[in-house]
Amino acid sequence: MFKIIKSDRRYNGFAHFKYIVDVQRSTDWGVNILDYNIMRNWCIDTWGSSCELTDWQVLNHSFKEHILNQHWCWQTEHGNRRIYLRTDKEANWFKLKYGN
Repeated sequence: MFKIIKSDRRYNGFAHFKYIVDVQRSTDWGVNILDYNIMRNWCIDTWGSSCELTDWQVLNHSFKEHILNQHWCWQTEHGNRRIYLRTDKEANWFKLKYGN
């Protein structure tokens, strides 16, 4: 259903987020969308509200990091369903909750 991958220069959030939770497409894409939203809601409950990666990057550039949620954000562009996690701490917490 999903995999946690280490971010690198291929991903837009590389400069700020070390890990990506990539919810993969399957034959039952509707179930994956539901699971993705459940995971995203868990992130909100755990670390607080965030925003779409492109918005996060604009706000980070304009207002600097101190007003943004530094733990996570998400991406839904181009059919992607990704959650970006800042450090090992967030990735490990996510793994404890969802396995992988």
